[in-house]
Amino acid sequence: MGPKEADVIIHEYIDYNCGGCFLANLYLHRIVMEFENVKVIQHKVPLERACNHNMQHEGHKNSCIKSKYALAAAKQNMYWQMSDILFEQSPENEKEII
Repeated sequence: MGPKEADVIIHEYIDYNCGGCFLANLYLHRIVMEFENVKVIQHKVPLERACNHNMQHEGHKNSCIKSKYALAAAKQNMYWQMSDILFEQSPENEKEII
């Protein structure tokens, strides 16, 4: 999100089921809208054992599948639209994502 040749690049590490990540995402959208030289790069770090073997507990249910859908959307140049849907609508399962 933001211009390719931005002077300031912010790396955001997210889990789509993380409340703090949701709030940070809102603020970063606002920053990019207000400052034309800022770019945000999101890195998906699902906090769910199903795809993140560093997790000691089960973690956030369905985080892995949400991240996979975001990556698939990126291949169709629709990443930010899907990312917003995953944060704002907070689908509970794959059927709700589709």
